[in-house]
Amino acid sequence: MSPTSLVIHAHFYQPPRENPWTEEVPREPSAGGPFHDWNERISAESYRPNAYARIFDGEGRVLSIVNNYEELSFNVGPTLMSWLERHQPDVYDRIREAETGARGPGGVPREGGAIAQAWNHMILPLADERDVRTQIRWGLADFRHRFGREAPGMWLPETAVNPFVLQVLAEEGVGFTILAPSQVAATRPLAGRVSRSLAAVPNKAWTAVDGGHPIDTRVAYRYLHPRRRGLGVDLVVYHGGLSHALAFESVTSETLVDRASAAAGRRGGLVAIALDGETFGHHHKWADRALAYALTAEAPRRGLDVTNLASWLERNPPLYEAQVHESAWSCAHGVGRWSADCGCSTGGPEGADQKWRAPLRAALDGLRATGVEVFERRGPALFAARDPWAARDAYVDVLVGATSREEFAARWLAPGADAVLAFTLLEAQRNAMLMYTSCGWFFYDLAGLETVQVLRYAARVCDLLVEAGEPSPEPALLDALREARSFDQGDGRRIWAAQVAPARVDANRVAAHLALADLFGLPEPDGGRLGGFDVETLNRGHAAHPAALDPGWQPPAARRTALRPEPDTAGPAPSESGGAAARLGTGAPGRPTPGGAVARQDAGSPAALAWRHLRLTQRRTGRVKAVVAVALQLGDREAVGAVRAADWPGDADPLEGLRLDIESGRSDDELVTRLADRFVTTGAGEAFDVSSLLPEAAEALLDRAAAGLADHLAAAAEPFLRAAQWAALANRELAGGSDRSAPEWPFALRGSAEAALAHQAERLLAAGDLDAAVALARRARSLGLAVLSSAAGATVRQSVSDTVLAAVRRAVDSADRAGPGTTTGGTDPARDPVKAARDTLALARELGIDPDLDRAQELVYDTIRSSDRPDLAPLAEGLGLSPALFESKPEDEIRTSA
Repeated sequence: MSPTSLVIHAHFYQPPRENPWTEEVPREPSAGGPFHDWNERISAESYRPNAYARIFDGEGRVLSIVNNYEELSFNVGPTLMSWLERHQPDVYDRIREAETGARGPGGVPREGGAIAQAWNHMILPLADERDVRTQIRWGLADFRHRFGREAPGMWLPETAVNPFVLQVLAEEGVGFTILAPSQVAATRPLAGRVSRSLAAVPNKAWTAVDGGHPIDTRVAYRYLHPRRRGLGVDLVVYHGGLSHALAFESVTSETLVDRASAAAGRRGGLVAIALDGETFGHHHKWADRALAYALTAEAPRRGLDVTNLASWLERNPPLYEAQVHESAWSCAHGVGRWSADCGCSTGGPEGADQKWRAPLRAALDGLRATGVEVFERRGPALFAARDPWAARDAYVDVLVGATSREEFAARWLAPGADAVLAFTLLEAQRNAMLMYTSCGWFFYDLAGLETVQVLRYAARVCDLLVEAGEPSPEPALLDALREARSFDQGDGRRIWAAQVAPARVDANRVAAHLALADLFGLPEPDGGRLGGFDVETLNRGHAAHPAALDPGWQPPAARRTALRPEPDTAGPAPSESGGAAARLGTGAPGRPTPGGAVARQDAGSPAALAWRHLRLTQRRTGRVKAVVAVALQLGDREAVGAVRAADWPGDADPLEGLRLDIESGRSDDELVTRLADRFVTTGAGEAFDVSSLLPEAAEALLDRAAAGLADHLAAAAEPFLRAAQWAALANRELAGGSDRSAPEWPFALRGSAEAALAHQAERLLAAGDLDAAVALARRARSLGLAVLSSAAGATVRQSVSDTVLAAVRRAVDSADRAGPGTTTGGTDPARDPVKAARDTLALARELGIDPDLDRAQELVYDTIRSSDRPDLAPLAEGLGLSPALFESKPEDEIRTSA
């Protein structure tokens, strides 16, 4: 009888969501507020909770905070890992620390459970050989960079496999991979290995895996390379029933261990469970906590060896050889889900089909072939040893930050080669692989978020090939996309026009954005970077209409005719009928401007002018473009402008002319006409409007407008609030003080009243006026308004959570400076940070808010586990930490004593 080894392999992955031009994730409304995008939401629900998983005592207080990644076998996709590194560095660090914090039986340190993943989740059996090799090599290099060691194994996207993919894995030195039971075709004893029941045996006949001969998942297998003797890759087959149950059911810690023990049976051996890591917390709320207790407490108590696959395989090498089908774990039709209308889909209305999958893949295959032809035709002259494919494989070191662009160029570019052209072709190849990300085919419709994303990568490939001086492949691609049809949004060309083309961001659009940002007072880009470019402002200027300085200003003609008004004339103003304003043209960077017309400014909204002379450097390719962008504001939120290649200092004269025009008080129509003449008609400039703002800036403008509206709403709502308060008081008086019911609010007023009070609370908290915030919360309750628990109160709840964390951090830091075991004393919260932190917690309760205490708990937990800090006991109690943490117990005992 062998001991039972329990391995849970968690596949953590999100597709690349970044706009291919800006490399920033746009807002994804479907993620739901308050989350910016799906990465942010799933990180909050799964990746972070697993990095800081809670174990509770019998009273529901936090006894231990453990790093689940230390106990798991896992992979984190490179596209997700790079996002975590930028946006969730604490989670990123905890994942990397799991490699050094992993423990085996008796607390003996062991190698961590991380393995690599093929780079961008491409379905490898459907890829050509070069892409298969690059995906594997990039995945191994990404792992090496992040974890500081060679990957022991590799996760295949969707576990999609065929014999050729396994041969390449073996040739690239990958030790093992993980498969579903249905993917193994046949097995036989491995020649020369000693089995449990036999001495060393020769190969016997193959036994087909079917209903009569199911695969034994308690042992490992090996796939042998058919042409290279001694070369192969180990295969671990996960337990299908147990993995399915854990993925689709809410399972307690005890149930999980019960089922694992039953799966091992009397014989023991490996019980491997493989599933999406997002199961723990995102798909099943609190499953991260059940996992933590199962792996650190319940399984060890029951005698199961909690380990990872690399460690288990080191002790239990394969005894059997295996053959595989072309297959995947999420498709019953081989790999049809990513190439055909095979019947597999997720969601979708009745009548929807996936006939679009085949033409989409065919269209992208055609674009890939064009890119390959260009790369092979022009690459040998650009890259060392005339080998562009070796350079492509090495390019991953630039992507992960292991080497600089300059170092890469010195090593991989041919002497005298055009570095900008070389990097442009490499970027075209990178984006060509990204357009095969598996999620683009997984769901039900062509117009889905993930499929639009792969089409955007295709658009980026087209743009890069044009930048390299090649004819645009876009017309041929769009012609092929006419065969791919959405359920309800037309064919691929229509989706391209509506959702792909508007996402493009080139140097002209970045310049237009910056000129518009100057008009609207938006902040400068962080670190001099915007939209995929490094930004250098060479010159800039601003001018305003004289009415901006003197609200009573009138143009000379108006003053002369003030006493003799002209009679009204019929017909629209010229700008309203597409007159002078329309002369700017119809083209904005990356999109058309509807009708080409610009509405006249409202009375009392004087025009303003802003311009910039810029040098923009595309960060990936190094391509430099000098441009001039001029923006003209015609109203509070309305503007037009023009951008063109810079001709400095020749541009100075027309810019000076525009400045004089606006400062002399010329009309909107005259200003627009002169702008068009000087920067569009002359110099082949492009017109733009406010739609050229990058998405986050457009949202900032909307937020600013919303804040102003909220101020107005709060002021307008006050009379109603007072009336309701008096009505409530009158009702209590008439009832002899016994009726404490709140007034009945008309449906139309309740939402407005709650929004107004939430806005007031947000402003009070931002100003630090906590007493007034408490008074407002009490007032809201007396009126029967759910202010801070409503949707309008989301920002307030976040503000209170931030306030609590800041107070806790001051309490920990202040006592640290005073020395271990020291209290700062006194009753003044300003001098007693621990008391101040507790008072802030009390404030949150008074406000009726359930703040996010996770980071505050973690900060205090880490402090009291690493140092003698009895002074933090009251604060720990307020945060819901167990008193047992202050007892003298070894760390391992604390972790498993619940």
